[in-house]
Amino acid sequence: MPVIDPDTHDTPPPGFAGTPSLERERALAVELRSMPRPSRLGAPLGLEGQAADAAAALGLESKGDLLEHLPHSHRDRREVSQLAGLRVEEEATVEVSVRSIAVRPMRDRRRKRVEARVADDSGPTVAVWFNQPWLARQLVQGTRVRLHGRLKRRNQFWVAEHEVLGDGDGTGIHTAGLVPVYPATEKLSPARLRSLAWEARELIDDVVEPPHPPREPAGPACRGHR
Repeated sequence: MPVIDPDTHDTPPPGFAGTPSLERERALAVELRSMPRPSRLGAPLGLEGQAADAAAALGLESKGDLLEHLPHSHRDRREVSQLAGLRVEEEATVEVSVRSIAVRPMRDRRRKRVEARVADDSGPTVAVWFNQPWLARQLVQGTRVRLHGRLKRRNQFWVAEHEVLGDGDGTGIHTAGLVPVYPATEKLSPARLRSLAWEARELIDDVVEPPHPPREPAGPACRGHR
């Protein structure tokens, strides 16, 4: 295809699919299907209290700042395993349904552990969380959930991360694919930042210039949090 120099070529370029030449007036009259709106990048994050203070410590004041706050690493959660194929002490991601759940006291009586009887197509196990008793209200019978953790003896699966899946939803932002890990603070975790970034992802269409280079960590407060 010949290259047309707009500074020396007088004939207007042809329209799409061989239609007649596209005159300037016709081109300007075409309705835009989408258009960047950079002003939306200045929208606040919507955080309050300690979370807002933590975001400010990271230099995050707007959704545009959030899009430039790049992850420092990724966790590989691309493979979902079957419970029956796991070995003791193997770390894995599994997708299960909750059959029942209960909160039980630990030996010191002050701490609690949540035990959920769960199963996938290959068999059952007991998923265990420590000191998160509120999960018993969230993970009711029939809930589909993706778990990442380690299989222990007595067919117990100690959960490090979990994510509730909606009806027919096999995706997730915390436990599926290559999961980004963002520089964070004690009051604003990588998981919270991941959720905020996911909610703001469509605003990338409003960026009209390449983002700035990744920010340097704001200080000691943002180190060591995973």
